[in-house]
Amino acid sequence: MKLEDLIEEIKTRLESLRGNISKLYPALPGLFRATEQLSLINNNLASEIKARLLELNSLTNESEINPKINEIELILTSLKSQIKEDTYLGVSDKFYSKDYKNAKEVYRNTKLVNKKEDEIMQSPSYMDRLHEPLKKITKKYGHCLHARLTGNLRIIYKVEREKNRILFLDIMSHDEMDKLF
Repeated sequence: MKLEDLIEEIKTRLESLRGNISKLYPALPGLFRATEQLSLINNNLASEIKARLLELNSLTNESEINPKINEIELILTSLKSQIKEDTYLGVSDKFYSKDYKNAKEVYRNTKLVNKKEDEIMQSPSYMDRLHEPLKKITKKYGHCLHARLTGNLRIIYKVEREKNRILFLDIMSHDEMDKLF
């Protein structure tokens, strides 16, 4: 599970607890386990969330639940913003061209392709197998990067910083790339 999805899941679980102390105690162990994974982003903020969860555990008045949940949600929002800033490409959204969608269907290993897309977006630093610039600039693939999907297949994409997204353009073999470039 991606960290952004984990944060959203925790927020959803917290939202279901608002004003309902009877649901609080059974939900806390799962929230603590989920928070453990957040320490990968920022250990200090994850520790703050754990402290707030401990405070929730000691509450006896239902009216005190919502303010604590609000505090935890603020910390989660801060963590989510750090995820986007700590990636090499610094984008949070992806968009697919028609060619890319067609190529994705042809190669049929969507699980592998989806995993590679996530790696491209979430990599914390430059990796030549994920962020290598194309050697030549063409009209169709100007200023693009490519990632190695398999030994011979490449994902071609373009980073659109003004739109805060990656545009996945095509999947092609290394041989096809050599012919184009």
